Amino acid sequence: KKMVKLASSLLQERLVGWDIGISDRGPVLIEGNADYGITMLQIACGGYRKHPVFKNVIDIVWPR
Repeated sequence: KKMVKLASSLLQERLVGWDIGISDRGPVLIEGNADYGITMLQIACGGYRKHPVFKNVIDIVWPR
């Protein structure tokens, strides 16, 4: 979590999907994705749709 917060602080205000690997030496930041799998993964199971912050983002990006 600390590593992702540091990486996020280097970006201007953006929503990023982080790919993190776990190694023998701890977490490894693989990449950050501006186009992450919110549509197929989270909306399908109702995850982000129930979270108030992400619901606002979803409503802006994909208005009904």
